[in-house]
Amino acid sequence: MLLGAEFLAMLLVVVYVGAVAVLFLFVVMMLDINFVELREGFQRYMPLGLGVGGVLLAEILFVFFNSADMPERVVMVNEVSNTRALGRILYTDYIYLFPLAGLILLVAMIGAIALTLRKRENVRRQSIASQTERTRADSIEVVTVPSNTGVKRS
Repeated sequence: MLLGAEFLAMLLVVVYVGAVAVLFLFVVMMLDINFVELREGFQRYMPLGLGVGGVLLAEILFVFFNSADMPERVVMVNEVSNTRALGRILYTDYIYLFPLAGLILLVAMIGAIALTLRKRENVRRQSIASQTERTRADSIEVVTVPSNTGVKRS
């Protein structure tokens, strides 16, 4: 943000927040955490957590209130926007590495799904074969209803 690359800064925030969310979901699915045991240790570590949180809050406030002493940032004016310059670099200099990174992420996602997929008892699962074999007679019941009366089921 300080160098004027607003798009790149917001893109990094969105990507890393998404990555942390996916990682968190993967860990929750993979580990099958017992939350009762997890809550028992919460009270023991709360003073340490509050201390670390207090130190972080003090650092943020220190930077916020002392930011007037920082030098003014240099504004560089170009005829090319940040988004266009980033796209030009990604699709010229890194034309092979950029799709390769996407392919690696796709393989990692499929691997995470395959690792967490397991059979469980009493869990309803989707059966695509039974869904595609379904006929109109299985799905729809045509009922003739006389005027001004309701449908009576037996």
